[in-house]
Amino acid sequence: MKFFIKNHYFSRIGPIRRAEDIEITAELDGYSFSENPNHIGQILSTKLSKLTVVVSDVVTNQRLGGVLLSVVGEKDYRSNNVIDETGVINFVGLAPGDYFLRAILQEYKFEPSMTTATVKEGQHEHVELRGRRVSFSVFGRVREMSGTPVVDVIVEALSEQCHQHQSEATTTQDGLYRIRALKPHCQYRVSIKGSASGGPAPHCFPSKFDVRMTAEDLMGLDMVAAPYESRTDLAVEIEFASMPIPPIYRVSVQQGGEVVSHSVVHAPVTIFYLNNLPRDGREYSVRVESDRHQQPFIAKTVFFTANAPVHVVRVPITMSKRSSEVEISVGSLLALPFFGLIALAFFNQVRRLPPFFSNALLLRPTCTGHVGVFAVYNLDFVLYPSF
Repeated sequence: MKFFIKNHYFSRIGPIRRAEDIEITAELDGYSFSENPNHIGQILSTKLSKLTVVVSDVVTNQRLGGVLLSVVGEKDYRSNNVIDETGVINFVGLAPGDYFLRAILQEYKFEPSMTTATVKEGQHEHVELRGRRVSFSVFGRVREMSGTPVVDVIVEALSEQCHQHQSEATTTQDGLYRIRALKPHCQYRVSIKGSASGGPAPHCFPSKFDVRMTAEDLMGLDMVAAPYESRTDLAVEIEFASMPIPPIYRVSVQQGGEVVSHSVVHAPVTIFYLNNLPRDGREYSVRVESDRHQQPFIAKTVFFTANAPVHVVRVPITMSKRSSEVEISVGSLLALPFFGLIALAFFNQVRRLPPFFSNALLLRPTCTGHVGVFAVYNLDFVLYPSF
């Protein structure tokens, strides 16, 4: 159960069965509370040290939000906080001692740059930091002709007069932008620099603003962008390093198994271009293959991701083997002497046989038109049976 105590220092709850079963806690900014062990229901309060910091404009006295406040104290105390739009921040429960405060805000200069605050036990210290504006901003919006905001576009302000001083901003979900820290008395050219994703800049009207900054902000630098789509241009370089360029070959680009482009390329062309692929971050494949009527090389496929304005894909090609070509391996060459030795041993065995068996090996029948006629070669005579 929670309740608030106002204008008095006691409250009543109950009835309850046992007071010992009740746990009571209290909270209040700037105070520490503890229960009195000798008296059930009595809460003792202790006022803590508190440091309040207020940041404002020295000229307009307006509170400044978005300030980065760095606080460094004793016993290695460090704190970095961004102050909200109220321009006020509280530090409660700080240990007694000296603290060093430094405020940082773009376009503002704080004097002094470092402020010291002394915190005493149980005391509330108040410090005000005042800054003077030294640079200013330009505001605008980028939209399409239909009124749709153009998101994540980089708008740049560049001054050639003031040593190429440059600042930029990215459009928000509403197409709004604010370019900060522009110096007074400097001439700036405000234009679209590109897309935050790395894509090309949309075509806008007007294409630029030439402005001269003064000691105040500049509003209303709105631009209308023509409709555009993010695209990828593809260049395919086919490398025929170890073979002549074939007279005809084919190049196809596919995505997810579907053919996006299919072209027939004629020699001596070795570079293929394809424009306006969608820059969708998906994986595409490039396949180079020979013409159907001839197979001078092995088909090759290379993959790439369409996530940049330009992609260069290199496809190395190697020559294919013809069916009529016989490949002689090192093992075959080593086996030739072995088979030669076997043949030599065989002929040596034939020479050692008696002449009759040696010549008989060369005996074979011949057809002479007469039955029973035989001829023996490598003999000095021919036998003819009598009829």
